[in-house]
Amino acid sequence: MASSYAPVLVRVSTPADIEEIVATMTTAFFDDPLWGPAFPDVERRVTQASAMWRLFVTSSLRYPWTLVAENIESAAPWFPPGGAELTEDEQSGLEEFLIGITSRTVADGILAISDQFEAARPSEPPFYLSLLATHDDHRGAGLVWAC
Repeated sequence: MASSYAPVLVRVSTPADIEEIVATMTTAFFDDPLWGPAFPDVERRVTQASAMWRLFVTSSLRYPWTLVAENIESAAPWFPPGGAELTEDEQSGLEEFLIGITSRTVADGILAISDQFEAARPSEPPFYLSLLATHDDHRGAGLVWAC
């Protein structure tokens, strides 16, 4: 039986990839059951979500572990043992940032989601896969990462 999977090359992302990674994250999670409703104003969801993803993607690039498919069809920010998704300054300003791009109610919802993820993080410091996103244009294409 022939495989219908299409292997793609994977590489470490660079700052030049930020906008494409943000676009991938934004489309991948637009209708996601968790992240879609986190931004309830569908008319503003792309703008609001992309601002949040930009913060997280930009911060992730301080580690050499954000992997992308060759043409950024998909992206996966990994964090090393002891690493964090945001710097201390970014984390301390996250609430204000979220209120600035959304509203108090939406920010509180996103912070609650973030708290749940943090509570579920293993106590032993592992490599941590923060997100795995495939751009909506490539969803269902059977992409398989080839490292």
